[in-house]
Amino acid sequence: NRTDKAYEDFGSMELNDICTEYYARKRGRGHVAAGTVCQDYCLVKNIDDDTQIVCLADGHGGAEYTRSDRGSRLACEVFVSEAEKVKEMYAPGFRRGNWMGYLRTPEFRDHFISEWREIAVIDCIIDDPETKETDEKIVSKYGTTFLFAVCDREQICIGQLGDGAILM
Repeated sequence: NRTDKAYEDFGSMELNDICTEYYARKRGRGHVAAGTVCQDYCLVKNIDDDTQIVCLADGHGGAEYTRSDRGSRLACEVFVSEAEKVKEMYAPGFRRGNWMGYLRTPEFRDHFISEWREIAVIDCIIDDPETKETDEKIVSKYGTTFLFAVCDREQICIGQLGDGAILM
């Protein structure tokens, strides 16, 4: 199958009759020539039977961003985890409001970034318990841009940190 060789990750995920997301991840020619890893990551997850989350992260690349492949994966995983918590908090009967709209607030953004930074530092320390680097230096190695889309039957919420675009 040609797509197995051309792409590192390729697939789709359907959410009932609401939407289907397609995703692909491919290492660029420069990375192939240099023998470096793909620093991009995508994650699609359904929450319950009515909501789908799509995350895309593009690791910064370059010599100083030695852990950006991990940073992009962690950004997607942290976002999905935090979005699930927000949806649960806004569950019917518990709290009224637009839970998806909350994902675009400065409060959620700051919380998401803080959680990602903390997990990046932990990830580095697990790999290198003797590291003498500051948290700031560690986090800078995990640099990534981040985009997301969350949808259900009635709405879609799109956001980003850094450059990039989502085509609908």
